[in-house]
Amino acid sequence: MRGVFGRRRLQGTVLALVFALVFALGGCAIPKPLNPVLIYNRVSGRDEAKRPPPPGMDAPSPNLGAIPPRPERPPPGATDAITAALIEDRLRSGTPQPDRARAAPPAAYAPGNPPIPAGPPALPPLAAAPAVPWDLSPPTGPVRPAGRPGAPAALPPAAPALPVPGAIPPPPPPDLLGLPR
Repeated sequence: MRGVFGRRRLQGTVLALVFALVFALGGCAIPKPLNPVLIYNRVSGRDEAKRPPPPGMDAPSPNLGAIPPRPERPPPGATDAITAALIEDRLRSGTPQPDRARAAPPAAYAPGNPPIPAGPPALPPLAAAPAVPWDLSPPTGPVRPAGRPGAPAALPPAAPALPVPGAIPPPPPPDLLGLPR
């Protein structure tokens, strides 16, 4: 008895695997050159039947008697003038071109009306700046504000003291802490 149930179980498993394989392959795309349906449509002519007719197929055949006559030949003087102009152009093209490796000196202005500057303007000269003291000591004399002659001399504000390494800084004022007054 066991053999029959084991064989049915194996058949069911194989059948389930076949169905899973069929469904998995159903999602695969077949490349167009290998698709048998498209190959059959191409060989049998079904693809040709679906195409629209080329434009002008419903128009009548052209009338070859309606071709215009040959144009008149120009006078020999006109062709001689064109030939002479072409010969002159060919001779002119045989002259060597100027050497482009050597740059011509730049012009002050490019041609144009009004003339266009050939380059950017020169940089303006810079005014001399006062010397910057590099020592950390504050100035000793009175400082007079610039622009107001005769104004009373004012001492500059004292520079804050530099913190000492390892020292604890003072606490912030109560206004910054948000404490009630």
